[in-house]
Amino acid sequence: MAKKNLDLYVSRGQHESGNFAEMTVEKKAEGKYKLLKIARILILAAWVIGMLLLIFRIGGVFVFLGAILLATGTWFLAYLTTPMILTEFRYSILGGDMIFDKFLGGKKKKEEILKVRVSTMSVIAPYHSDKKELADAADIVNRYEYCSTLSEPDIYFALFEQDGKKSVVFFDATQKALKVMKFLNKEALTMKEVRR
Repeated sequence: MAKKNLDLYVSRGQHESGNFAEMTVEKKAEGKYKLLKIARILILAAWVIGMLLLIFRIGGVFVFLGAILLATGTWFLAYLTTPMILTEFRYSILGGDMIFDKFLGGKKKKEEILKVRVSTMSVIAPYHSDKKELADAADIVNRYEYCSTLSEPDIYFALFEQDGKKSVVFFDATQKALKVMKFLNKEALTMKEVRR
């Protein structure tokens, strides 16, 4: 993770004021991610069982070739299905912007999926607080969950306007990130102690 953090820091450049923070979290296996994990296990198990049955049915010289096909096929299927179960979200605060990225399978990086000026956020608060109803309001059009899970105690949310529509983003907060956000938008921030 340190290498990934350094790569992102170098690729985006260092902000001269030193107001920089970032965090990478893995999406926890719950909901649809849990179903995808189960589907991956079933796909791999079906492949292995099917190949073993085929190898023993054919037998003879094909056992060696079947074993090679079984090993390479299993590795290939595991490689293809890893993005199904390993999703990471990273945010970085750099130059006054909060930038969210998504990684699938630990390798495949999608382009930044959200970029918001911290100074334009109207509310930045812990999700599990008396301001929770603001994050769950019915008039929110865009809802971004770039956090490990909403049940984590250190989840924060930020309200902002995106293309004239009320939006909310959820993220795992760190002390460093909150200090930078306080510097950039003190009026909107409600702070509480976080574990990281």
